[in-house]
Amino acid sequence: FEVEGHALLHENFDLQFGAGYTDATFDSFPGGAVDPNTGESLNVAGNTLPRAPEITANITGRYHFEAGSMAGIALLNYSYRGEQFFNPDNRDNSRQGGYGLWNASIDFDFEDKWGIALWGRNLTDETFRNMRGVSFLGIPFSLFAQPRTYGVEAFYRF
Repeated sequence: FEVEGHALLHENFDLQFGAGYTDATFDSFPGGAVDPNTGESLNVAGNTLPRAPEITANITGRYHFEAGSMAGIALLNYSYRGEQFFNPDNRDNSRQGGYGLWNASIDFDFEDKWGIALWGRNLTDETFRNMRGVSFLGIPFSLFAQPRTYGVEAFYRF
């Protein structure tokens, strides 16, 4: 189930928002995991599908402004991703707890030709995994998302 919306709260300010609910479980998956103690193949029926959080949500506020020949947009975004597993076995070592991210940017356009943007991502410096797996050598690994990141971009339209 998913719902999305867009609200124009003022001629220069709007909100976009969305929320989702997923009930994604295996009906039957023989051989979906291996018991670490016995090495026997397991049926992971009833387990949550990998990378399928039950709850997701987001909201973005945008403010459009002008100053002389400059037009700009200030944006603030929050997104939430609920608990998820990276493997069908749903063991705790493949679990990523829910997390929320704040991102922001401000863009300045000059005379419809060029512009500059200042942005920040993961502003609260959340630590979370994007992936967890086992290498072909049997070594477990995790890939973590970027920490708090800031940047500046310049662009030219032709």
